[in-house]
Amino acid sequence: EPHYVVVVRGTLAGAPEEIQAQHDPIASGGEAMASALGDVAHVVYLGRSDDHEVLFVDVWTSDDAIEAFYGNPDFQAAFITLFAAPPNVAVFESNDWHQW
Repeated sequence: EPHYVVVVRGTLAGAPEEIQAQHDPIASGGEAMASALGDVAHVVYLGRSDDHEVLFVDVWTSDDAIEAFYGNPDFQAAFITLFAAPPNVAVFESNDWHQW
């Protein structure tokens, strides 16, 4: 079965520990709904040389609800506050290339 990966990359609006304090309630508040829609993982990476750079990776089992979830106005209003400027968002689909 294909999987879909949503990658969000941007610059945090403040110190990582301050933004984590905002992020965690948003993420945990949306976890049940995201999981019910097919999101099986949400992983956060901070930049190694600049911890204000952030990469969010969400793995979905279906692309049916991706746009509806991320397009939810309440989610967008909360999510955008984490970033200094609008982040880059991309969706990728798994394939049958050799992988490990």
